[in-house]
Amino acid sequence: MLRGLRRNTAKLLSVAVVVMAFALLLCVFVIYNLTNMNTGERMREIATLKVLGYTEREVAAYIYREILVMAIIGTILGVAAGCGLICFVLAYLDFGSFADVAWWSYLLSAVLVLVFVGIVDLLLMPKIRSVGMTESLKSVE
Repeated sequence: MLRGLRRNTAKLLSVAVVVMAFALLLCVFVIYNLTNMNTGERMREIATLKVLGYTEREVAAYIYREILVMAIIGTILGVAAGCGLICFVLAYLDFGSFADVAWWSYLLSAVLVLVFVGIVDLLLMPKIRSVGMTESLKSVE
């Protein structure tokens, strides 16, 4: 009996790890896509800031601060929605309880999302650096 329970717990843990890995991949793709579109649509604004004398670091901080705020709000809402979803799934499966979920798993998920936001921001930094001031300001919208 105990051996079967351990085997089921190991299977459940492996499924949870796979789900978390795909969730993190989805997180990276969504954040990368949104950040890429955000910087692409704001080329004139970035060029204007550069013409006004802002440094590369200040321009990047201006763009990425907005993304970080959205990521924090999304993380808070996601953890809250995840708690509700966990309660629903565990009640539906009649397996385990919400109290069985460790508190640090919520903290780990929030930290991982913010780490991946930082990595995506670093990946898109060359795009901000490559914005030509005169070409972007000459373009007609």
